[in-house]
Amino acid sequence: MAYYMRFVNGWVFFAGAYVVGGTCNHMLMLAMHELAHNLGFKSMKMNRYFSFFANLPIGIPSAISFKRYHMDHHRYQGEVGIDVDIPTPAEGRIFNSVPMKLLFVIFQIFFYALRPLFVAPKKPGPWELGNAVVCVAFDAAVLLTL
Repeated sequence: MAYYMRFVNGWVFFAGAYVVGGTCNHMLMLAMHELAHNLGFKSMKMNRYFSFFANLPIGIPSAISFKRYHMDHHRYQGEVGIDVDIPTPAEGRIFNSVPMKLLFVIFQIFFYALRPLFVAPKKPGPWELGNAVVCVAFDAAVLLTL
């Protein structure tokens, strides 16, 4: 799809990116969620390896970090400072009107991705490094073939 989208422009490009790209991205994130719960394979290691694969088209290495933070979300659900899925008190104070809540919803992906780095930063481990190497190599391969 990415290859063929090079040859279109205007509304076709944006519609394709939004409908096809958004749907595929959401499905891959859902796959990474299920793999974080070890629901794809019997082996934990195979779930991690396949999460690398599901992470490839997303472009940003996030599968293993997502698993680490998501397991904390289940273990400490609703605890401020540990569960990074809930907005911080500062976010609650800032985004308290309809226009601000609309901005929050539009840019929610950035809050979701960056909140862990501020609320409960974790030292990357070998699996995160592997996820990053695989993702960056795939991204480079895609860029070199365009």
